[in-house]
Amino acid sequence: MKLLELINATKIYTAFEGLFAGSGTSFKAADDISITLEQGKNLGIVGESGSGKTTVAKIICDIIQPDSGEALYKGRNIKALGKGYAEYRKNVQMIFQDPYTSLNPKLTVFSAMYDGIAAHSSLTKTEIREKCETLMEMVGLEKEHLDRFPHEFSGGQRQRVSIARALSLDPEIIIADEPVSSLDVSVQAQILNLLKKLSKENNITLVLISHDLAVVSFLCDEVIVMHKGKIVERGTAEQVIHSPREEYTKKLLEACVYR
Repeated sequence: MKLLELINATKIYTAFEGLFAGSGTSFKAADDISITLEQGKNLGIVGESGSGKTTVAKIICDIIQPDSGEALYKGRNIKALGKGYAEYRKNVQMIFQDPYTSLNPKLTVFSAMYDGIAAHSSLTKTEIREKCETLMEMVGLEKEHLDRFPHEFSGGQRQRVSIARALSLDPEIIIADEPVSSLDVSVQAQILNLLKKLSKENNITLVLISHDLAVVSFLCDEVIVMHKGKIVERGTAEQVIHSPREEYTKKLLEACVYR
């Protein structure tokens, strides 16, 4: 089942050289991007910094809108969803790169998760608490952690909290933008294994944004490689890893952290 499609999506930005510059240089952060997200199939988007992969993730999440092309959710343009937009926002969640800044330092974990669940369900506060306790256990934390503040967790634990918060709305799609790049190497494998387990058990479509092809190949069924805003290669994870066609893809493989 097709959940979300980008069709020839292009996003243009203008870079200004100085504060009072009258004009700047335009560049395409995403250039004619077409991708399809299917239920239960994980997609990896790989490229160096500035390749456009995070721009594509933001278009999928409707954080930014393409200047041309379309973003479709279950066959309907996101701009025309009307009352269905709330369903889309609930079903597309994001895990950010930095667990240190993605959580409000003034809120306990339970408070950070409560508002979203309450807004999208008819559960009582007691039922929401029970759901959050279950989510804590799913991501390898204790239910008592719900009453702690972000500064009381390690980096790996904070990312687990971020994952639990994304799962709290029972999404169909989760976009994980470099979810392990800010973590110690010893913790990275734990988080990747957790994401793989949860996506499979909950039939979630995972979109993994990374600069590391080996990380993506561990989690994803299909991989696209981006360079300067364009998709330069795509295929199954096995095809891209073992039989890359493009020289750029080969260079990314040589730079992999996990070999």
